[in-house]
Amino acid sequence: MYARVQSPRGPVRTDEAMQQKVIGVISGHPGFAGLYLLDQIGVGRRVMVTWWQSRDEAVGASARTRAALGPRPFELEVDDVYEVVDDWSGPAAAEPAGAVSYLQFETPMSQARFDAGRRAAKERIQPALSEQPGAVRVLALWDAEARKLVIFAFATSLDTLDAAGRVANSTELLPGEDPALLTGPARIDLCRVVASVPAVAVAR
Repeated sequence: MYARVQSPRGPVRTDEAMQQKVIGVISGHPGFAGLYLLDQIGVGRRVMVTWWQSRDEAVGASARTRAALGPRPFELEVDDVYEVVDDWSGPAAAEPAGAVSYLQFETPMSQARFDAGRRAAKERIQPALSEQPGAVRVLALWDAEARKLVIFAFATSLDTLDAAGRVANSTELLPGEDPALLTGPARIDLCRVVASVPAVAVAR
């Protein structure tokens, strides 16, 4: 499974009818597997995260959208395709997500840091969140060529997102974990979920 992350250069506003039209067109493309439209709090910038069955389908989606709707009316600041390397479902997975932490890590990420982060997520953080109310989903996206990692942590609300973050940050290191390899993200953006199309969970 692959994900495409796109955001415009600056705030963009469209009316509800156009927003739904764009989502309808994208969700009809071959290989489509889900979508979240996010609004960065305090910035007003939109972030669209879409899921695709293959990289080629993710890359080709824009051309298909242009064919249906015409040229994009704004420039993109971010337009990246990633492999989905982890897709964790929390205890509130059946509930709609209302808030998201969008975490971006220093690039290029070393293999040692990547491996340390994967272990921390699987063996320490995810078990701690397994009974956390409001925790919906956490997705880890990886660009192996650029060695770039981004994570989206979804919760039912900003309050439950904050509570889940405090639980994750309060976990104690496991034997053998090196704090020097677990320095955390370079940037965190809080977002509200504006719209979504159910995405297929990826077994990892």
